[in-house]
Amino acid sequence: MSEGPVSFGKPLFYLVIVGVAAAGTYLYLHWPAHYDGPGWSIDFPRKWTVQDAPGSEVPKITASGPLAEERSGFAWATITVHGTIIFPQFVAARVPAADWTEELDIDYKKAMLMTFNDGDNRYMAVAVDRVDAVIICAVGCPKPYFDMYRPVFEKVCRSIRCQR
Repeated sequence: MSEGPVSFGKPLFYLVIVGVAAAGTYLYLHWPAHYDGPGWSIDFPRKWTVQDAPGSEVPKITASGPLAEERSGFAWATITVHGTIIFPQFVAARVPAADWTEELDIDYKKAMLMTFNDGDNRYMAVAVDRVDAVIICAVGCPKPYFDMYRPVFEKVCRSIRCQR
């Protein structure tokens, strides 16, 4: 004989509780440091701090924070409002000599991804043409550790979103 319908209520409830706790823990440990600028935004790695750079003629921000194994990274970003420009030459005039470049689309906007050295540091930079402005962001670390963190830096560069 049948003993009635089987109830999955309690096991399902416990699975939902475990899933919500696991998702919350994952989000807490991986949520990026988000910055909203005037008409653009970017995501830096978790626990990074972002502040406006005082005293510059163009709007500029600086960011810094921990990478793995007690190493730290740093970044800067500017937005330059312009009229008509020739994009590659405009970027080349504002970024030190790049040793690798790639043209791509980020958020359906024309962009250039590049790497360059500046003293003892190595940077990955991106320049995005928002039609009325160019956003340039560079993120880096000391040269010996750059290849280890290159995927992190590329993720930051590709996280730029533009709105007009």
